[in-house]
Amino acid sequence: MIIAHNVGEGSLKITSTPRNMWKCLENEHRIIGGGQSCNIGRLSPLLVLNSDGRHVNVEATGTDQSSVTYERFQCTWWAFIRRRQIGRPVDPYMGNGAQWNDSAAKLGYPVSRSPRPGDVMCFEAGVHGTDPVYGRVAVVEEVEDDGSIIISQSGTGWMAVVIETISPQQLKAMGDGISFIH
Repeated sequence: MIIAHNVGEGSLKITSTPRNMWKCLENEHRIIGGGQSCNIGRLSPLLVLNSDGRHVNVEATGTDQSSVTYERFQCTWWAFIRRRQIGRPVDPYMGNGAQWNDSAAKLGYPVSRSPRPGDVMCFEAGVHGTDPVYGRVAVVEEVEDDGSIIISQSGTGWMAVVIETISPQQLKAMGDGISFIH
């Protein structure tokens, strides 16, 4: 994240930036290099982001990181422990990311194409740059008024949990390659 220190606060407005990300940017602007964090999302508990505004501080979020079936920092590990944390149904044997929607349907969990906060977003293999064999799962932290969503995910190659904003146009382009487990 780059913040220009020599501009007035009015120059920092970026209208396309989601509301919670803007809060993080304002926080960073106030503390300038203070290493502070901010919260994001509409779930309880909120995610705590590191000062870079992208990486989730899993410990500060209070997430129980234990999982007997999913390997740490894989997408399935994060989706499992985050869903468990927010009190939503999740099973320890749902398979790889691209299999979660089918597993969820078999378990009786509602699955649709419409995102809601707390949903698991299931990416079919190869969709949105995901693994061409295993796909990916993420957790919908927030649905914005403009239809964009903020997701949290792991398994992106950084041994970390990160957030990503996906626009309505991107969601539309993914078509049948995505689904949401409610």
